[in-house]
Amino acid sequence: MHNLNLLVNETEETIRRNDRQMRFLRVRSIVDQTTALENDLVQIQATLWKECQEQKRVEELSDLLERFSIKSEEGNVTLNECRELFQKMQTEYFEEYRLFRLEEIAIASVLPLIQHYFLTWNAFDNEQMNYGIALMSEWKRILEIEQHGIFNVTRSLGIVCLILQYIFNMIVVL
Repeated sequence: MHNLNLLVNETEETIRRNDRQMRFLRVRSIVDQTTALENDLVQIQATLWKECQEQKRVEELSDLLERFSIKSEEGNVTLNECRELFQKMQTEYFEEYRLFRLEEIAIASVLPLIQHYFLTWNAFDNEQMNYGIALMSEWKRILEIEQHGIFNVTRSLGIVCLILQYIFNMIVVL
């Protein structure tokens, strides 16, 4: 009988020990899960904040372009205003400028103004030999976009080529 009592006591002690370990593991598991969920919450909040900031920037850029579009439709846009718009987009909204390929706006807004500028140009007049060179150099510089990457290569946009091709076609027609 004594041996049976020892076995029962030992078994009861084993059951109690296992129960304590299971409780500890459950509490530890809950703490680990809570910690993991808190970390996930922090990451999600950071991502949400970043997304909100990006959305705000896109909305600001959209408003800027909408105001420019309205003014452009009214015919009240100058080359200086276009230059200011492109410089602002490149400095304040560079990532969006590249992502949405906003340099293509130049075709609709800048090209007609450059066409108008060159209407008074006489390509065969020696006094007008340098006519428009500064303007075209400026717009080439504005519409070039620097790739910020490993090699830091500057890529000239096709828009510049289109504008220059138009100007050279005007020369040939004259």
